[in-house]
Parts: sequence; C-alpha cells; structure tokens
Amino acid sequence: MRSALVTFTVFAAGVPGFAQSPTLFPPSPQQNTAFRPVVIPAPGAGEPGRLPGNISAAQPLPRQTPASPMPNPMNAQGPSDWTGPRTNSGFKLPQTENLQKIDGSAIIVRRYANVTQIWSGSKLLKDLGNSGADAEEIVKAMRELRPTEWGGIGEPGRAIVEYGLTKGEPFSPTYAPKELLNIDMKTVRAEQVRGAWVTRDDQTIVLNFGARKDDAEQAAAVVQKYGFNRLGRVGTFQFFYAQGGTAPVPPPGSTALLTALQEQSLTRTGIDVPGVGFVGERVVLDPKRIEIRKERGEYSVVHGTDVIAHCGASEWAARDTLKLMQELRFTEFCRFNADITFFLVNGQAPNRVPFGIQSSRFDLAALKVRNSTGGQWGIYEGNGRIVFTVGSEKEAEQLLKLLKHYRFDQTCQVGMSSRTGLKFLGKSSR
Repeated sequence: MRSALVTFTVFAAGVPGFAQSPTLFPPSPQQNTAFRPVVIPAPGAGEPGRLPGNISAAQPLPRQTPASPMPNPMNAQGPSDWTGPRTNSGFKLPQTENLQKIDGSAIIVRRYANVTQIWSGSKLLKDLGNSGADAEEIVKAMRELRPTEWGGIGEPGRAIVEYGLTKGEPFSPTYAPKELLNIDMKTVRAEQVRGAWVTRDDQTIVLNFGARKDDAEQAAAVVQKYGFNRLGRVGTFQFFYAQGGTAPVPPPGSTALLTALQEQSLTRTGIDVPGVGFVGERVVLDPKRIEIRKERGEYSVVHGTDVIAHCGASEWAARDTLKLMQELRFTEFCRFNADITFFLVNGQAPNRVPFGIQSSRFDLAALKVRNSTGGQWGIYEGNGRIVFTVGSEKEAEQLLKLLKHYRFDQTCQVGMSSRTGLKFLGKSSR
C-alpha cells in the first residue's frame, strides 16, 4: 500500500510536478539524486498547480520522504537532460530581453517599515511589499546562481519568472530551492488553455501568464535559448535555472488524465461567457494574498502580481477597497478589458452593493450596441446615454452578452475616481 501511495504522489505532482528538492542539488549528473514531486496551488500568475478535489489549498499531497536522499529508480531512466552551459547565441527571442548587469555577491535584503526589498548594490531587484517572510531564502537562491546579469518576464516590477546569467551563460547551483519543477526542453511551448496563455511541455503546465501571450512565448523561448530545465520556487519568487539529473517519467497512459485534471484546476483563465467563449481574464482570489502595497508614494490593492486597484496617494481608498473585498468575500476577480472589471462569488455575480458605495444604474434590458465617435463602438441605454465605450463592434457584442449573462445593472466605484480607486460592475438585489 505504501508503494502505491508513493507512485501516485510522484506522478500526481506532474500536475505540474513541483518537487520537494533534496538537501543539495546533485553536483554531477552521475549521482542521480531523486527528485520528489509535491503539489502546490493551481497555476495563477505563473503559479504551479494542484489537483482538484478534497485536497486543502494550503497543504501538499501526502508524501513519503526517505531519511536520506537515496537514489530513486523511477528517476534513473535515460541520461541527464543537461550537461553544462549551452546558450544558443543564434536563437532569436520574440521579445528583447529585460536584462540588467548586477553583482551577484552584493545581493542583500533591505527593510523599510513594513516593506521588504532585495537589492544588488544600488539596483532594486525585487519589491516584496509586505510579503517578506522568504526574503533571506530568496537572496540565498539568487546568490547561488552567481549572476552577472538578471532578467525577468512579465510586467515591469512584477515579473512572473526571473533568471540569472553568468557572463551570458546559465550557472548550475549547488543550493536547492524549496520547490522545483522539471522542464522538458524538447516539448516546451506557449499554448492557450481555457482562455489563458501558458508555458508548458508535454507533461505539465510550467507557468501561467493569463492574457499575456507574448510573455508565454518569451518564457518558452528563453528556456530553449539557455537550456533551462528547472523552475525553482521560494515563496512567490520563481526562477529558471539549469541542473543535471534525470526527470521522473510518468506511467504509460497517465499523461492525458493528469493533464486534463491540471487544466481544470487553473486559477487564472479567461472569463467563460455562454455564446461567446473565453474573454478577458479571471483570477481565483486567495484572501491571504490580498494586501495594500505602497510604492513610490502611491497605494495599490494587489493580489500577488495582479493590481486590483490603483489608489494614488489615497490610503483611505485603498483601505476601503480592501474592506469591501473582505466583507463581500469575493472569490474571483475578472477583467474584461483595462477599464471594465468585476468580482464573482463562487462563479456568480454578488447580488448586493454595500451601502455607501457610489453607483450608477443602467437599464440592462434597454442596452444596445451602436457605433460611437472616432471609430469606437459603444453600449447605449436605448437611444440615450452611452454606458460603455469599447474599441470594436465585436468587443461591444461580447460585453453586452457578458452583462446579460451575469445580470449586471450598475457601475460601482470606491474612491474619488476610477483612476484613484476601484471601479467595477455590480448587480442589484432585485
């Protein structure tokens, strides 16, 4: 019975296969140290995945851990998938790399009040905000990559995945990250799954970039250019690196089932609208990751790398936004486009708007799509006022179907304006 449990745990972790790493990485491919996969939360903004079911979101699958890192015969199949630096200087990336020169030996943690940051000399590498519990471990992992250059993929200051290079080459570290995921460089690619763009291989989803197709393609290309065959994770910090050793091979016939389970457990997808398909972006909210962050004198309410609301210099608008999200217990944050957002509770639109929230109602039954000015399209309340402006007729039709599906009948606002607060769709209780 114990043997069966261990076997299932290893390959269930292929959804995706983040592994609890041994005390040290194997210094050479011949050692063949075992990699023991562990499941962690389903992919959100670049997050690894978890099997659905009755498994707690805060707990990994049960696993058997040997007292010492003995070789695992499951991992002893085939030669190592990495044998040393292998940068392909002729490989063309879809985007220009966001690289900066740094001194890897000078990477340190700095704390200011409740803010934790990671610096290299005079260069800010990461702003962890209020989530600085893993800062020392992150610094240790970064230093072990011996970087002379540091790069990231994602929005500026909010990279989904990062990587270090030593004079243009990947460096194989001897320090093990808390969690790791094997990457098959032969099959790694960008692909759309349930409306979200992911970087994946034939076995697992490696990273989830949501609506950002270009970043998913860039991540796959960076893996291929530098020969990165591992993704490490320490807290919210995710990074590519290269390491010798063989990866677990799943049992015959198991890949299709595990892939389907993993795709269903994604926490970042498109918004599924009947008659339309997937539009925009939907993110499953983890209450523990929602916080107020202050950067350069401006306040934001964030969920991991997602900014829920920009509140400018108004701390009270940020606090009101956070209080609203906590009181109504929103479970999903949805963004139709840059200007139109809304929340769901277990897939349904909340049926009340708290007292005191600014709102503007519209007659859902009277909404019509019409050509607006300057080549734009709008949704009008009959022949009267314009309620929403979008860029195309197709986008206007999609938005109208979304409004009718969730029965939204008002726009709501926290703060003095949508630029310094939160603006979202709401639904009356009637």
